[in-house]
Amino acid sequence: MKYFNSIKNWFSKHYMAIVIGGLVFFYAWANIKAQEIKSDQRESEISCQSFCFPQQHEYISRNSTGSCWCYKGVDQLERRKGE
Repeated sequence: MKYFNSIKNWFSKHYMAIVIGGLVFFYAWANIKAQEIKSDQRESEISCQSFCFPQQHEYISRNSTGSCWCYKGVDQLERRKGE
């Protein structure tokens, strides 16, 4: 019981630092995940651009999925095979 009370007292004195530390950790984690998603989308867009070269391309994405479309004419798009 003595140890429980000492732990409880320590947490009650330092709860604000623990909460702030948790929030900082969560912010950093969310920021890293957002950068990973942007990096993955950029890699997919570059892959689409090199696949369609020398024609123009469109990389259409929604949330975490996307598809590559290559222009085959002025008004004609063709989806990249194998996606």
